[in-house]
Amino acid sequence: MALEKIGRALHTPLKDLFDFELHQKAGDSAVETEIIKLLAYLKTKREDDIKMCYRILRAAFEQIEKNYLPKQ
Repeated sequence: MALEKIGRALHTPLKDLFDFELHQKAGDSAVETEIIKLLAYLKTKREDDIKMCYRILRAAFEQIEKNYLPKQ
């Protein structure tokens, strides 16, 4: 089937090809909703790319905390 080939080529489950919007469930915070969207996106990526993104994101947040957040 053509859609299965597209999904394999994109390394994406077929359901993700048609899931255009994640709706916030009752009880989910905005942060939880963003984490769910991030996890769904990361599941489409290779392990090495995810590890690299984690290191970049961690370094970015460390710099933000060090340089831009008020000291308590």
